[in-house]
Amino acid sequence: LEAGETVVAAMTAHQILESKVDPVLQVLTSDGFVVAQNHDWLGLDPRVAFTAKKTGRHFVRCFTFPSQPNASIQLSGGATLIYRLTVTTEALVDYTYPLTVENGKARSVELVGWNLGTETRELTLPSEQLIGAPEQLQLWPSELATPVTIDVVPHTTLTENSENPSEPQRIDIPSSVTGVLTQPQETDRFSFEGKKDQALRLEIRARRIGSPLDGFLILKGPDGKKIAENDDAADKDPAIQLKLPADGHYTIEIEDRNREGSERYFYLSLIHISEPTRRTPISY
Repeated sequence: LEAGETVVAAMTAHQILESKVDPVLQVLTSDGFVVAQNHDWLGLDPRVAFTAKKTGRHFVRCFTFPSQPNASIQLSGGATLIYRLTVTTEALVDYTYPLTVENGKARSVELVGWNLGTETRELTLPSEQLIGAPEQLQLWPSELATPVTIDVVPHTTLTENSENPSEPQRIDIPSSVTGVLTQPQETDRFSFEGKKDQALRLEIRARRIGSPLDGFLILKGPDGKKIAENDDAADKDPAIQLKLPADGHYTIEIEDRNREGSERYFYLSLIHISEPTRRTPISY
């Protein structure tokens, strides 16, 4: 590495390849001093970024614990514990802003990550590319070290309005909103018009998509009182499913459970009409 150069090491193992590993990634100097380390970035899969302070040879080291903890307290290995490791000084995307695009509507998304020059910070998706697109669209521009995956949805996609954080941002049903809790103690607020007995599902996706945010979701009724909250529904991501008790304006509040925040505390908030539970008739 040259002084000022940033290297990113990203491992894919447990999350996609279903390898039974809980790996650790480290960057070391030539004399073996650990200068950067990561354990869990996307689920159990690690990723580490390091900017060299001086020119010199560096090493990437990886080792793993069992994905299912046991009493042995030892490292694991074996022919079936496979992984894919990407080590690059080229542009690598952490997430897109927004995280979703609407089917059939042209949209530009901001790329957030490392080694992104001005020409690689935005990706334009023309409307013809999004008509009839699959639910997940994978793109791999030549200037990126790894592909970019974007969810394509059939409803309105928004980004949080950070210009007036004191007022809840109005959203429709259904919709998805991409936001970032950039500061500790930050709370993002959204409001929508609801009807009595309307069945809705509200959910946050963060840990599942590689964010460190430990989401906490609060729903307040037209009178401003809290009517529901949730911390962990799936993979430390919260969700609320209910029938609304009255007509009126409802407010959604999104926080980090530990009240932390940074540019990496991104999330996707979804609100949609919940599907009725289908009961299968039992034959005797």
